[in-house]
Amino acid sequence: MERPSARHAHPTARPGPRHRSRPPPLGDLIRTLESRGLLRTLLPGGSRPPSELEIADVTMDSRQVRAGALFVAIDGLHLDGHEFVPAAARSGAVAIVAERATPGLRIPQILVPSSRPALALAAGWFNGYPSRRLGVVGVTGTDGKTTTAFL
Repeated sequence: MERPSARHAHPTARPGPRHRSRPPPLGDLIRTLESRGLLRTLLPGGSRPPSELEIADVTMDSRQVRAGALFVAIDGLHLDGHEFVPAAARSGAVAIVAERATPGLRIPQILVPSSRPALALAAGWFNGYPSRRLGVVGVTGTDGKTTTAFL
């Protein structure tokens, strides 16, 4: 059986964030991080206030940064995303979310205690919090759970 591709999305699928009429402003994410206790420091950079910047994408892969992206630096098992912050800035990132500052950047740096929860929050924010539209059903009991869930 052929798997559906992104080009053949489900007919009721909603368009993603790249189809918005206007990219979301970074100020919304900054306020959300602050309200959740995830904002440690905001280091402004550039001529525009960080809150006015529009975000075109959110990524943790510096190779996929494009103009207008928010780059989230993750410290991984083999690589530290903080080492790729300058490359992300050169590739067009308009802001960085990181656990530690990178000296000499001319773009805003949003410093957080931990980048992983900040990435999760940023991804949800950028995509319009899709999990808020999902229904959840629990199947409990001793018999028939697998069959019921499968049907």
